[in-house]
Amino acid sequence: RWSWSESSSSSMVAWVLMSRSFLRGGFDLYVTVPIALVGGLLVGAVFNGSDSFTARTALAYLTVATMTFLQGTFLGDRYLGEKHMYDHERDAGTNRSWLAFLLSQFMRDCVTATIEALAFALSVYFLGGMNPELDRFAFFLLLMVLTSFVVICQNVFIEVDRNDLRTAAMLQIGLLGLGALFNGFIIKLDDLPVYLEWVPYVMVTYWSFAATIINDFSGLVLECNSEERSC
Repeated sequence: RWSWSESSSSSMVAWVLMSRSFLRGGFDLYVTVPIALVGGLLVGAVFNGSDSFTARTALAYLTVATMTFLQGTFLGDRYLGEKHMYDHERDAGTNRSWLAFLLSQFMRDCVTATIEALAFALSVYFLGGMNPELDRFAFFLLLMVLTSFVVICQNVFIEVDRNDLRTAAMLQIGLLGLGALFNGFIIKLDDLPVYLEWVPYVMVTYWSFAATIINDFSGLVLECNSEERSC
C-alpha cells in the first residue's frame, strides 16, 4: 500500500508508478510482441533466398527502419495509457513530478523493448539469411536491443518538457523518418550538401544500419559476375 500524501523522491515515485503498471497489466506484450514477430517475418520473407550484396544491404536497411518504426509506434501507445493515469492522479490532487512519470515509463519500456526487439530480431535474422555465425547472431540481437533503447531515450528526451502526446509523437516519428532517409542507403552521404553532412551522425538509424552492415558482411567473400557487374 502506498500513501501519495507522503513526500518521496522522484525515483521512489517512479518505482511505485511502474509497479502499478505491473498490476494493471500495462505492458501489453501480448499485442506488441506478435506484431514485432510478424514484422520480422515479413521483412525476412522479402529477402529470403537473396544472397546478392544489394539485397542484403537492403535487408539491413529495412530491418533497422522497421525496428525503429515499430518501437516509435509502441512507445506512443504506451505513453498515452500512462499519461491518462498521470492525469487521473493530478485531477485527484495527488500529482507528482513529470520526471517521476518519465522515469517510470523508461523503466517499463526497457523491459518491453527488450522482448519486442528480440522477437523481431530472431525472426528477421534467419529468414532473411544473414550471416549464420553464432557470434554475429549474438551481436545482432544485442544491436537490436540497444537500438530500441536509444529510441526509448530519444522518446523520453522529446517528452521531458512537454505533456502533449500529439506533439511528442509527431516529433518522434519525424526524427525516425528523417533518420531512415539520411542513413546512407536512400541518399548517399557524399551527395549531401555541406550544411546537412552532420545529420546522419546524430541519427540512431545511421549507426544501427552501419553496424548491421559490418556485422553481416565483415570477412564475407561475395561472388561477382563481371559481365552483369553485379554481386
